Amino acid sequence: MYARHSYISVVAVSCLLVLLLVPSVARANLSGEAELGYVSYDSEQKDASGTVDSRLNGTSFRQRYSLLYDTQGEIADGRFATYDLTMGYEWGSFDTRVKRLNDDTSLSVSAGHVLFRGEVVVDPAELPIRIRAYSRDLNRTTFIDTYLNNDLDYMISPDLTTDLRDGTRISSGATVLLGVKNGLTNGYNALFRNLPMLMVDYRDELVHDVNSITPIDTRLRRLAFISLNKRDNWVHYRSTKYEDFINPDQSYNENQVQIGTVDQKLMRRWIDLTNWIKVSADAQFTKHNAASPVDNFEEYDVNFFGIASRSSWEARTFANYNRLQQNGSYSVSRTIPLYMAGTWGFDTDWNARVINLDKIDYQGTPNERKSSSNAASVRFLTLKRANFTVSPRLSVEYATDDEVGKNIAVEAGVETRSTRRFSREYDLFSSYTARFIKSNDVAASDSGSYVAQDLNVSVGYAPTPQTRLSGSETISLTSGNTPASSGNTTISGGSVSTLNDTGILGEYGATSNGYMRSLSMLSFSWLPGSRIRTSLTAQEDIISVSNQPLYSRSAITNSVSYTAPTYQVSLDSSVYLHSGIDGSSYAFDFNGAASYRPNRNVDAYLRARVNLSHDTTNDVRYVDLQQRFNYYILKYNGIVRHLVELSEELNYQDVTTTSTSSQSVYGKKWLTLGAKYFPFARVFVGGFARYAIVDPGALTQQLYSASLGVTYRKLQADVEYSFGNQYGDQKRYERKFAANLRKYF
Repeated sequence: MYARHSYISVVAVSCLLVLLLVPSVARANLSGEAELGYVSYDSEQKDASGTVDSRLNGTSFRQRYSLLYDTQGEIADGRFATYDLTMGYEWGSFDTRVKRLNDDTSLSVSAGHVLFRGEVVVDPAELPIRIRAYSRDLNRTTFIDTYLNNDLDYMISPDLTTDLRDGTRISSGATVLLGVKNGLTNGYNALFRNLPMLMVDYRDELVHDVNSITPIDTRLRRLAFISLNKRDNWVHYRSTKYEDFINPDQSYNENQVQIGTVDQKLMRRWIDLTNWIKVSADAQFTKHNAASPVDNFEEYDVNFFGIASRSSWEARTFANYNRLQQNGSYSVSRTIPLYMAGTWGFDTDWNARVINLDKIDYQGTPNERKSSSNAASVRFLTLKRANFTVSPRLSVEYATDDEVGKNIAVEAGVETRSTRRFSREYDLFSSYTARFIKSNDVAASDSGSYVAQDLNVSVGYAPTPQTRLSGSETISLTSGNTPASSGNTTISGGSVSTLNDTGILGEYGATSNGYMRSLSMLSFSWLPGSRIRTSLTAQEDIISVSNQPLYSRSAITNSVSYTAPTYQVSLDSSVYLHSGIDGSSYAFDFNGAASYRPNRNVDAYLRARVNLSHDTTNDVRYVDLQQRFNYYILKYNGIVRHLVELSEELNYQDVTTTSTSSQSVYGKKWLTLGAKYFPFARVFVGGFARYAIVDPGALTQQLYSASLGVTYRKLQADVEYSFGNQYGDQKRYERKFAANLRKYF
């Protein structure tokens, strides 16, 4: 299988090796890596009666070796070509034996593959050609040990290797660019300039990994031929072939032809018709042949972009025509937008847009669906140099759909905001928006009209640079029924989706019955110094729907943080109150963290989170506390290094859920004490002890671990032994011995 797919890579690497025979300046390096690991694990669990209900005994040995040769060089002092080559091989294996209560399992896998990476760039200084070719597969072997870890809530992770992930992932390609280079000064320069610019790009992605948990065996090939005909008119031909040897139904072939002002990097080029008008256009045809005929399609796509710029206005259009034919049906869409913006005098800015959308979906006679939308909007920003700016706006849209109906949407509004001319301390803003939707739906019962009004007022007050007080009030009022066809509009004023809060309004059916909503917010922030920050925010959300209980949601949040050179403290708290159609509820959330590091010897950390919530069915209490303290004894001998590391960690977790009929409790509290001694800079001896209490069942756990290791730059090795006991209704012991070695050279 590997030989069947990788002949291109072999040819590419062979070419690179031939290039190495050419006299050149080169640098070479030989490197390797060896990794060994051994794990022995033993555990047994008994129930309250003393019967063994779980047992796991296992050993695992894994190994991985790799050797790489790397060289880089220049041919003809870099004036002709440069190359970079890496060649090597990697092999890995594991052997695992697992004995459980009712079965024995043996797992053994070994695999190896060639590692390589080659790249050559041929770039003659006096010729209008550049070639870049590469091929690489540096996919490394990885060991997987997650399967057995999911069996129980282990005190000690078994870390028994259960799978090996290896495979071929070859990425190859070549790019040939023919065209005049900047700075080309030989006598043939004039001749070269008469030749069209050409680029050929080829990519080959091969993935062959059939032994992994999720096997993959695919190949993706892409070929692109691009030519510059005249000025900025480019012709593209792109071919894609995807093969999935495991799931053949996913395979496909695709061919594309594109012509227009899109260059070899797929960047759009602009043609200057005049000094103030520039255009860009392209057309593309795509033919997609899939293994499943249902997925075959043909697509035409035409774009025309234009920009006109004058001193006082600018206009842009991005027109598109698209035709998609698939499985005996087709769809045609046309989009013609026009965006305009400019200035009117010294105090007024304006912008406008006009959009025309037409679409036809043909599923066979008489199943032809036509839809269209014509929208226009205009907005002004006036009185920019007065105390208050004024921004009126208007949007209109007419949309039709054969299967839904006709829809007219109108939005009008005005905004005003204070400027610095009015005040540097106050920031005032207000807006009023009215929306109207009239629909004549196919289903007469869904026809109707809808009116929505929004009034927003906000005030900001900053008497000093360190203090700011702000508040806002938004009132929304709707009447009438939401028409079924309102979703086929495109402008914001025509779509009532901007009014629909699914989590709240959907609960009340407010989108079809009308409602009144009041959203209030008040916030205060204070920076009394460069190190402390405080903020307080209160929100109130009230919704009134006819024949429904009043909905209200209140929230108060507070945040305080203090930062000093030796310690940092942050506190965040929130309170939520809710009442509505499903009853009342409340929630309280607190998050706090503090860190303290006065010098190199001390490092302390404290974190707390408390969450209390109540609703009509449950009361939930969640508490999570963590305290950590580290003390370092340093050795001063020319350089400062750690001699002894002492650590202490205390954790408390409790989750209690109480309902009308039951109560569930999960909790865990544990204390960990650890130490690590460095007799030499790269050698350590360490260990830790942990005592834990686990609910439910008031189980007690004792865990002890000792380790020895070295951590040199090219050598890492460690040995660890761990032992744990659990007492209570479920008695369990766990033992683990692990040794790891990794050597680089």
